[in-house]
Amino acid sequence: MSRLLRGLAAVMLALGVAMPAAAEAPSTPSDTVEAFHKALKVGDGRAALAFLLPDVTIYEQGFTDNSRDDWGSRQLADANQFARQTERRVLRREASQDTNTAWVISTTVTEGQFDGRKLVLDGTETMLLRRGVDGWRIAHIHWSAHSPQDE
Repeated sequence: MSRLLRGLAAVMLALGVAMPAAAEAPSTPSDTVEAFHKALKVGDGRAALAFLLPDVTIYEQGFTDNSRDDWGSRQLADANQFARQTERRVLRREASQDTNTAWVISTTVTEGQFDGRKLVLDGTETMLLRRGVDGWRIAHIHWSAHSPQDE
């Protein structure tokens, strides 16, 4: 391994961000979104963070996180726990892309137990992605959910 590659690997490890192996890198924006959710579901926070750009902006239920580090330190543990304790079904998904940008919008139903409460949530998700040398990464997430009874 070249000195440069060893140095880059050391920096990535020091930052605590493990990028997915090239063989595992999702090939489409929709695959990237699914891989992000899968990482949350299995509790692999490092992998989930690797799908986010450092300057990602995340809007969730009216709250904002303005970077990967911000969301990782404030929300990641809860997101992992929520994903593990619930089942999320994608009802509809649309995606579009040009050379280096893409959007993926989904409507979902999430069911399960969280914090001792039974949940059924209708959700919407918008993700904007950018393609870089390491593949598609998430630049923006907007999550919103409500109980079907609130309609």
